Amino acid sequence: MMSLRAATGFVGLGWRRGLGERVLIAVPIVTYALLVAVFSSIFKATPLDELPLQIRVSAPELIWYLILTEMITFTGGYTFQEVRLEVLEGQFAASLARPTSYFAGKIWGWLGQTVLRVLVFFTAGLVLGRFLSGTFLDWRLLPIALVSVTLGAFMHGVVYFSLALLEVWGPYARPALWISQKLCFVFGGLLLPISFYPGWMQDVAWLTPYPAILNVAGRLALAPSRAQLFWGISCQLFWLGLIILLAFGTQYYAERKLLATGT
Repeated sequence: MMSLRAATGFVGLGWRRGLGERVLIAVPIVTYALLVAVFSSIFKATPLDELPLQIRVSAPELIWYLILTEMITFTGGYTFQEVRLEVLEGQFAASLARPTSYFAGKIWGWLGQTVLRVLVFFTAGLVLGRFLSGTFLDWRLLPIALVSVTLGAFMHGVVYFSLALLEVWGPYARPALWISQKLCFVFGGLLLPISFYPGWMQDVAWLTPYPAILNVAGRLALAPSRAQLFWGISCQLFWLGLIILLAFGTQYYAERKLLATGT
């Protein structure tokens, strides 16, 4: 098991790595702003007041919802290519000789890097939301939103870790990534809240981790109750634990495969 000192060191390393990517973050932020701006125009032109009363939302609420969900996809999706390349280049195989778990080192480093990315995008998102919606996100929800977005982005990155390790068995990582992205788009409620879906589809969605990754954070823009806030964060922590266990399990079987075959 990794010591607290080592874990803190990896977190600091990830933070410093994020600081070194200041220029690289600029392009995703511009893309993020353009994407949100396009959909905000669509939301404003949509007669949302004709929606059924139980799911009725305003254009500013949908804009803030999209700002939060898209923020997660832009801050948590950078881990896949990193791990996949390390598998292809033999760095993952080389990690078998090290005393520290490959995933343990990655996860703590990503935590530092993800927190920095979220802080940058969160600041940009607040400015963007005020400009596009003409409203502010409830200031009382800002700390919870920051935590929820960070948890969502971190889960997103850990899911990508498990998918990238599929490359150990063959060229399956990218197809699996494509499938996961589509499921996240639909079941996560990337553009629209899951509450808009038919009842049976909502039930199916909540059986997957994708609503915890995206929808829980986005729903903070829709005036949630205290019970919904507590349930949302609890749901994220539950799925985070399962996803981390899945990642350790994937690494275990990937290592066994390498030890058995040497490739």
